[in-house]
Amino acid sequence: MNTKIRMVLASVFILSIATIFMVGCGVEDTEHISPVEFANALVLRPINLPTMTNTQTCYELWLIDAKYTMDEDSNSIIEIEDDLSLGKFYWNRQRYEFYNLNGTQIDSNFYTPNGENIYNYTVMALTVEPIEDDGVRANNGLIFDDIEYGQPIEGQFNYFGSFSPSVVMDYGDPMSATYVLRSYSDDGDPDTSPESGVWFHARDVGGDDYRETLSIPGLREDAAFIYEGWIEMPDSFDGPLSTGKFRIPFFEDLSNPYVGTEWYPNTPGEDFITNAPAGVNFPLTLAGEGRVFITIEPYPDLDPDDPFPFTLFEAELPNVEADSTLDTSDNFEMVNFYGYLPKFEASLYTR
Repeated sequence: MNTKIRMVLASVFILSIATIFMVGCGVEDTEHISPVEFANALVLRPINLPTMTNTQTCYELWLIDAKYTMDEDSNSIIEIEDDLSLGKFYWNRQRYEFYNLNGTQIDSNFYTPNGENIYNYTVMALTVEPIEDDGVRANNGLIFDDIEYGQPIEGQFNYFGSFSPSVVMDYGDPMSATYVLRSYSDDGDPDTSPESGVWFHARDVGGDDYRETLSIPGLREDAAFIYEGWIEMPDSFDGPLSTGKFRIPFFEDLSNPYVGTEWYPNTPGEDFITNAPAGVNFPLTLAGEGRVFITIEPYPDLDPDDPFPFTLFEAELPNVEADSTLDTSDNFEMVNFYGYLPKFEASLYTR
């Protein structure tokens, strides 16, 4: 018998003994779960996620079992059958570090309770939540991705995607924003002291009419976030001033505390005429060094005096002293920062 035949027979014998041993020991067949179909842990890697530490809100990571169906009119319907929290945390973007709610640094690994299989769920989402643990997931899961076998999870900020019909109304146009400096409510003439108001629309050339130019998704009333406009002029007053919260881009703010007694437009914006907050002198002169921006805010807003760091649009105020070519009567386009909003990557594994 040559050497090659001896090696083949030896291999067959060893495999036979191994098979007998496994059968004899009663090895359990656990539904043939392959490694790619089971995971109970993950490594989370935030991208552009704003710092949130020691505030009244925190981040929370969720697994969601969402079923996608169609109604009789072929509209997409999402039914949430179950969700599972993987924990709340703080995040420091500059240091790229996670912290628990006690302020202790933690690593980037998240584990399912009781070793539950992540693949039992269909969506992974990152939400903004109050620190108090109420066990309820806010419907602002705007950073999310579908969980698929063999695919990396790459959560995107997407609030008019397949997971968001319960949050936004119908939306189709590209997002854009314009602002003007006009003061409507002081005496009814928007050009008497135009630099005391900022409004998110455009003015018609040669006339007093305005055009609606703020193109963003309208938010439903039960959405757990809301839009808010802001102005910031560090040389004139401390901190930012809100122009008002709003859900619908072609409807007025939820409140306009600084307007005068005359008419003002039915669009988001504000005249800074009356009821000046402490440390600010009205009427404002908005032409100067500063900026105008629109953020996405948690709702209810637990920190209403400060903007949430999800900036959707931004533009500089016209600094006419520094640049004589600027005209405060222009329509000013705002930069769209949607593509720079937060994301995350997640790698699944078995602990």
